[in-house]
This record gives sequence, C-alpha cells and structure tokens, in this order.
Amino acid sequence: MVSPAPEQEFLTAPTRGQDLPRHVYPVRSLGVAAGLLCIAGVFREIDAPWHLWAGVAFHGAVWPHLAYFFTTRSRDPWSTERLALVVDSAMAGVWLPLMGFNVLPSVLIASMMSLGVLSVGGIRLLTPAMAAMFATGAATMLIASPAVRVETSYSEMLFCLPLILLYPFFIGVATYRLRHRIRDQAQQLEHLARTEQLSGLTTRQHWEEALQAEFERCRRGGPVAGLILLDVDDFKQVNDRYGHLAGDEVIRRMGEALRAVLRPGDVACRYGGDEFGMLVKGSDAAGAAIAAERVREAISRFRLNSAPELRCTASLGVAEVGPGFANSLDAVEAADRALYLAKAAGRNRVHVLGT
Repeated sequence: MVSPAPEQEFLTAPTRGQDLPRHVYPVRSLGVAAGLLCIAGVFREIDAPWHLWAGVAFHGAVWPHLAYFFTTRSRDPWSTERLALVVDSAMAGVWLPLMGFNVLPSVLIASMMSLGVLSVGGIRLLTPAMAAMFATGAATMLIASPAVRVETSYSEMLFCLPLILLYPFFIGVATYRLRHRIRDQAQQLEHLARTEQLSGLTTRQHWEEALQAEFERCRRGGPVAGLILLDVDDFKQVNDRYGHLAGDEVIRRMGEALRAVLRPGDVACRYGGDEFGMLVKGSDAAGAAIAAERVREAISRFRLNSAPELRCTASLGVAEVGPGFANSLDAVEAADRALYLAKAAGRNRVHVLGT
C-alpha cells in the first residue's frame, strides 16, 4: 500500500546493507496499515464480500513480513527493496478499482504511493511502479468488473484521517533525520578529505590554505603567526634498519606529538614523507619556538612497540609569518632554511631564523 519512501531514501543512501530491511520494516508496516484502513472504510460502506476482507487482512498481516523476509535474505537489499516498492504499487492498483475508485481514498493512496516511489528512485523507479499500478488496476477491472462509486462519505473520510495525518508526520521525521544524517556525513567526508591517514594530521593542501589565509590576515594588520617545519632525523635509516612498520609507527607518533601541543586554531600537517609543518596562530617566533621545543622533547621520549630500542630525534626550524614576506611560500622557505640550519648544527634541536 502506501510505502515509507522518504524514510527509505534516508536509509538506503548511507547504508544499502543488511541493516536496511530492519529500518524499513516498521515504517512499511505502518504505511500499509494506514492505507488499508482507508480501504476498510470503503468496504464497510459497500458491504464488501468476505474474500475482499480476506485480501485486506492478508495484505496487512502478511505482506510487510514477506517483504522483510525476502529483503533480509537478499544479497542486494537495496535492489530488492526497490522491487518491493513496485509490488506495493501493483497491490495498490488492485485495490483502487475494488473500491469503485472512491475519490478521497483512491486519490490519497495513489498520490502517496507516487510520492513515495518518486522520493526513493525518481522517475526511473516511478515509471515501472506506475505501470504496475495501471496494469493491475486494468486487470482487476476486466476480471472483477467492480461497480464505480466515486462518492466519499463522511465515515469514509474519517477512515482516511490516519493516512492523511500520519504519512506527513513520517515524511517530516524522515526529512529531519535525513538532514542531520547528510550534515554528519558531510562533516565526516570533509574531515576525511582534510586528514592524512597515517599521521592523523591535516593534509598539506588544507594546511597551505590555512597558511595563506593567515598570511593575508597578517598583511591586513593582524597579529603575526609562528611557522614550524620539522622532520625526523635519519628517518631513512629507521626504515632501512627497523622496517617500514617501525617507520609508520614513527609517523603516527609524530602526529600524536604535534596534536598534543596544538591550541585551538593551530594547524599541523604531514608536509611530505617524514617532514611536518605546524602553523601557530597569534604567536611570534619566540612563542612558536617554545611549542617546537615541546614537540622535540616529546619525540625524544618515543618508545616504539615495533622497535623498543629505537631512539628518535627531530630537527625543527621556526620562522615568523608576517608582512615582511611577499607571500606565504616565502615564509615556508624561511622555516625550511631554519630547519636546514638545525640539522647542520648537529640535529635534535630547534633553530629560529634570525637568532
């Protein structure tokens, strides 16, 4: 009967797995029950024969459970659920002529069914669903030749109220949940797109965008910012001697060390290979040097699970992002020069450009 299409759309896009039938099942059961109540109101008025009442009882008591049975055992629950929507439409096509095309329940059931199918699969699903409805409706007219009774009585209107009231409520709830699911998924996707997998830090692209924005702010008279570049001393030897599993663990621990000193607004990234960058907003070079020293000390305390005897050190270069540079890349080059000087001075140290 009336299927839970907006709810299905909400569920199928993110899940499309074995959980889908479990979510759809209660909503379909309620939709079918509300639609069949409209039909029962008409059958009550026309004193329908027992076999039609048996059909209503079978549809309401058996069909939702059959649909659940087949979708839960399908290898492709999403496709099976779409097929179930077409079956819903075909069943509706049977009931419309048997009600004598009573105006209010017929229009209500057909419109809700069309809305539901359209919400799930668009025109591509609506076309076969409506074709199934018209086909079963025409076949029912030819086989049963039911009398046409388009008038809707007051009592029949009352039987239609649950569908009129409940279905929009289901749509509202589904839309609300869909909006929040889309928002959460968009945030998750944005986070994944901006996060380097191994270190857990932001990507270089996002870090460079943040650096450029900070540079523009400084150029407009805002406060300066600190810029730190660092890399692991002799990282190639770590991979060669202890293996890439140890190297990966070092990168992960580097990410942890940087995140531990980040303040709100600061941004750190894996710049490339074993090199990392950190933007310390609202801080001059001296303040950034304090943060750099904390990172250096944390790295020196690394004890790796994959190589307990390994002792890591890192060299760090610090520069200041300010109006003295022509662009943000010049600030990166300054920090890179400071990093080179730290390595040239013996490694495992912090060098601040200009000191």
